[in-house]
Amino acid sequence: METENRQTKPKHHSIISDIWFFVRFYRREEPLVLLLCAIEIILGAFMPLLMIYLPKNAIDLVEQRTDIGRAVFVLGGYSLLMMFVFGLKSGIQDGKYNLYNTQRSNILGIFFLKSLRLKYSDQEAGEIKKLYWQVCGTMQGGDWSPSSQMVNDTVNLCINILSFLLYSTVLVYLSIPMFIILLVLAFINYGISMCHIKYEETLRDERASAQKHFYCVQNAMGNVYGAKDIRIYGMKKWMLGLRDHAIGELRKLAQKSKKKDDFYERVGLILSAVRNLGAYVYLLYQTAAGSVSVGEFVLYFGAITGFSEFINSIMGAFAVLRGAANNTDYIRQYLELAEENRQSGNRHIDQLTFPLEISFQHVDFAYQSSGDEEGKAIFKDLNLTIHGGEKLALVGVNGAGKTTLVKLLCGMYEPDAGQILINGINRNEFPREELYQLFSAVFQETVIFPFTVGENLAMDRVERVR
Repeated sequence: METENRQTKPKHHSIISDIWFFVRFYRREEPLVLLLCAIEIILGAFMPLLMIYLPKNAIDLVEQRTDIGRAVFVLGGYSLLMMFVFGLKSGIQDGKYNLYNTQRSNILGIFFLKSLRLKYSDQEAGEIKKLYWQVCGTMQGGDWSPSSQMVNDTVNLCINILSFLLYSTVLVYLSIPMFIILLVLAFINYGISMCHIKYEETLRDERASAQKHFYCVQNAMGNVYGAKDIRIYGMKKWMLGLRDHAIGELRKLAQKSKKKDDFYERVGLILSAVRNLGAYVYLLYQTAAGSVSVGEFVLYFGAITGFSEFINSIMGAFAVLRGAANNTDYIRQYLELAEENRQSGNRHIDQLTFPLEISFQHVDFAYQSSGDEEGKAIFKDLNLTIHGGEKLALVGVNGAGKTTLVKLLCGMYEPDAGQILINGINRNEFPREELYQLFSAVFQETVIFPFTVGENLAMDRVERVR
């Protein structure tokens, strides 16, 4: 019955593995999302190709002195096709957006249900509790939550890769050497973008720490309940100093990041200028030599420009997916935690004779350690027997262990040593689900759920509550 969940550092998965994780999730929960994504990828890759062929066909029609009726028919058909593709793609995006937003709430529900299947002691405190709130925090980020980013940016990545390949076929017809040069420049641009991304990742922890300091100070200064203490104890100067220090940390990081951003932007502009100027000169030469028509000049130049833009877009989507993958690792770590088996046990409560006798025999219990601090010992060699029908009051100061004793009895905690008996039977021999039926505990921190009083008492829907 006992499970151990001591791992706190998440296992890092590849981006492909995390994408496949969400593919399996949506295939199980909402397959329509995957269908809409596939259609969006096809339409998204098809649209840029239409856009570079439209001006070529328009120029070809002018050069061929095509009659007005045929020109209007051809160009009108192209325009209508583009409008149809654009409208269909927009409609698919809206439908997909509504579906995966609904599934984000579903994922939060899955986390909650998972938490109910873990050991209560893990959920009450410690690293597992921190992991739970971290996971919930990432999923409450709206469009920046991993489930949304993995969908959107995987689609964007696929669209740009497919468009890159389609544009490559156009450029191969122009000149294979020219295509190779453009490919080399694109990979240089890719390498520069990777360096930029890696540099930003080195600042991530430092930036998170600085933002945490700033928000803590901001929240403290915005706490109206602390206003009296700030006035009485003269905390204004101290708090303003903390605020200025936090802002200074963020400003230094912003300046450091801006310098690198400017550097990589200048390098990118130089590469783009070299690419465009070289392509422009080459295409002019081919046009003057009669090897390329004016319409083909426009087509190829558009393809060359889009070629490198797709590389930049691929890198942008890849960067976002790397960040989303880090958050997905925490999600997967939480969902992979070992669960408590609440059905195991070779005894059943219907075999017990009432009233019950409860016995704690040589019980030791201490709360788990936190960081460098040792766990607080609550019980050492505790022996206590509560006879059937006996009424017992536990009296003690805060922290003496009154609530802890009840949680041990209910099976929420496990003793470090000794055993807890019910009618002489170790309580661990009963399935947890059955054990919970023996107790009606009212703890100090009561929870009233946001439903009617009748629903809270009956634990049923309002229309069934009488």
